[in-house]
Amino acid sequence: MIKNVIFDMGRVIIDFDSHQIFDPYLPQPPQEEDRKLLEDACFRSGLWPKLDSGEVQWEEDLIQPICERLPERLHPAATGMLRHWHEHLVTRDDTFHLMKELKENGYRLYLLSNAGYCFGKYEHSIPAFRFLDGKIVSAFYGKVKPQPEIYQTLFDTFQLDPAECFFIDDLKANVEAGQALGMDGAVYDNDMPKLRRVLKEKGIRVSTDPLFVPVKTPEQVETLSALSAEIQRDYFPAITGSAQVEYMLEKFQSPAAIEKQLEEGYLYYFMEEDGKYVGFFGAHPEEYKLFLSKLYLKKECRGKGYARQAMNFLRSIAEQRGLSSIYLTCNKGNAPSLAAYHKMGFVTVQKVVTDIGGGFVMDDDVLELSV
Repeated sequence: MIKNVIFDMGRVIIDFDSHQIFDPYLPQPPQEEDRKLLEDACFRSGLWPKLDSGEVQWEEDLIQPICERLPERLHPAATGMLRHWHEHLVTRDDTFHLMKELKENGYRLYLLSNAGYCFGKYEHSIPAFRFLDGKIVSAFYGKVKPQPEIYQTLFDTFQLDPAECFFIDDLKANVEAGQALGMDGAVYDNDMPKLRRVLKEKGIRVSTDPLFVPVKTPEQVETLSALSAEIQRDYFPAITGSAQVEYMLEKFQSPAAIEKQLEEGYLYYFMEEDGKYVGFFGAHPEEYKLFLSKLYLKKECRGKGYARQAMNFLRSIAEQRGLSSIYLTCNKGNAPSLAAYHKMGFVTVQKVVTDIGGGFVMDDDVLELSV
């Protein structure tokens, strides 16, 4: 029986996006060629693993050898990135939600990561780490995955039976090394629904329906736009009229509009069940609150508890970002949705009328839910 779930860090708990890490320090506007040169010098030169093993203690110590591999115009970018890269790490919402659920279901959670001494500078800024019962970080032990010794260090330090552990890592070699020592595991390939299905198949208590799939690719954006149009054309003409529905679809839910919103920090997730998208939601983290822009379900999927499960996920997003509440606007004539939100604990805090152009207005109640 699995009692412990072990997580890798990079590309599992946190996102490691080269654009986020490099672009603030590159000559503006950032060029793909410059980004590749910097990425090659930092991560493909064999220097970064010296941090993971503890052979090199601090990123500052890599500035000179990395700059020697770059044209002089990129030296400031390399220096800035090496000093500040850890300030751009972002916890994955879907992994945070998974870890929270596992913790609530009684599992003990651990971190097993190849990382340098800099870990101590940012570990307290990663909200998901609050769920951990222990951490093994390679630099502090002089051992790295997939070396068997670091896995044994994990087992010995926390007195774990490998047969009672399940390991999640983004690299196949690291998972296989754990399996060789009796610890089952799975390779995480950025597909959270698949990972949850694997966990459930292994007897680990996790929810698998509905599943929340982040919208990231152009193909997903096109699918989202079409799904939004299908749902809104079915539901909203009786409330706002067809003309306003078509205007809002073009203004706010065209592929171009959604792409722009994603660039501005909006989060979009499909709700998936049995391999089909049954709805979606969109939200925007603000300074103190999470704005729930849209939560739409197909007609046949309403009233089945999907909205409440989506709200639990949204609570996780707000929680991991340290936001105090979730708020939304809902048309004052949309009685079923208003009733559903009130049942989930939202309270009406304001009434607003907003001119959205084209001769149309949004006549809404503003509702808020404390997290």
